[in-house]
This record gives sequence, structure tokens and C-alpha cells, in this order.
Amino acid sequence: MSAESGSFEAVVSSVFGAYYDMLVLPDCLETRRGRLRGRLRLAGRKNEESWDHIPERHLILVGDRVHCVQENDESLIESRRERKNVLFRSSRFEQQGLGANIDRAVVVMSFAYPDVSQGFIDRFLASCHAGGVEPVILFTKSDLTDDELRAGCLELYRGLGYSAFAVNLLDPKGEDWKSVCELLSSGISLFSGRSGTGKSTLLNRLLGNENMATGAVSESTKKGRHTTTNSTMVRDPKTGALYIDT
Repeated sequence: MSAESGSFEAVVSSVFGAYYDMLVLPDCLETRRGRLRGRLRLAGRKNEESWDHIPERHLILVGDRVHCVQENDESLIESRRERKNVLFRSSRFEQQGLGANIDRAVVVMSFAYPDVSQGFIDRFLASCHAGGVEPVILFTKSDLTDDELRAGCLELYRGLGYSAFAVNLLDPKGEDWKSVCELLSSGISLFSGRSGTGKSTLLNRLLGNENMATGAVSESTKKGRHTTTNSTMVRDPKTGALYIDT
């Protein structure tokens, strides 16, 4: 049924405490803010089964598909549809869900400032495999490295069967950039990576605007400054693709 008739399906695009921004399906052109039905909120933690039996921090994640009803100008989430996959960042005590129902998860890793961290990539790949998510590795700042390091990184991960690309987001061009744009032109893509690697800059390039804030690299630490504080989904008006910035 349509949103106007009192019942609608949606995909969660942002989480704000007890409230959720949702893109109304099927075209995701309308945004509504809602909250969980009380009985769902109370029952969720008790009944939720999570990976390795570690409790989830949130019952509803960005990317979740939900069934809602409209009551007195308020959108209420009645139920969460079954997930096809989910990407978690986990500790010993709980899991933080980064996104659900993802077609691919892209780790954005810069060649310099900050330097490549193979440990970060390995943890990302492990999370993808555990959650049933297709991983993609995108190296940025390709202009700030030498040919040997760039070729070595691509050869390593491509040799393991992963999709891996190297681009300069300040001057995006070449076959790798074309392949990235084609790959991300449909479905739901999630972006993860350390601060300063270019996640928000990548989104701005894809969207053709300055929707996402970007941060400079600290001169003292040579590390990025955080500019994204929680997972947020945006829609590409050109292709209809959905992007989750974590």
C-alpha cells in the first residue's frame, strides 16, 4: 500500500536515538521520520539473535527494510523485514551494526596521510565475510605514491580475488575511476575507512555536489579528522543508487 493510504514500506536512511529517517519505497524519493512501535522496541533486544551471540547495539540499522503505518501524522515502524546480510563492527561485548542489505561494502584506504593499513583492510575483509557482504577495496591519493607500491597493493588483493582500484579523488579519471563509477551505479554501497582517506570526498564526486562534509588531515598527527559521526544513507539522483557513509 502507499504511504498516503496509511501503510508503507521503507528503507532506513539514518538513526537519531529513538527516531529513524526512512526513504519510502519503491523509488526512495520521499523521506519520513518515524519511531519504533513500543512493543517492537521492548521485544527486540530479548528476541534478537546476533552473530556469535554478542548483543547488537541497535535493533534497526541503516539499510534495514521496514514495514510502517501512519497514525495521527506519526510514522510507526511495525516490523523489520528479514535481512539478506549485515556488516558489523564488533568488540568482545557488543556489535555495532554499520549497515544492512548491502550489495557491496567499500573500504576506502589512502596511500598517504594516513598511510595504507593492511591490518585495517584485513579486519574489514573479515567483517565482510562474516556478514555475507561483498567487499571492494578502493585506494585513494594515488598521486601521492610510487608506481611500485600502487601496483603491489592492487596485485596483492586482486590476486586474492577481490575487486581493488586506485584513484586520485582530486582528479578522478582513468579506467579505474570509470570502473568504480560503473560498479557503484546500482544497489546499495557502504563506505568504510579511517578518517582522512576520502570517504566523504568520494561521495561528493559520485553525487556531483558537496553534500558530505570533508575534513583536512591534521598537520601534527598526519591523520584525518572525523567528519562523519554516524551511518547515513543518501540517494544518487542520477542513477538511483544508494550510498551509506559510515
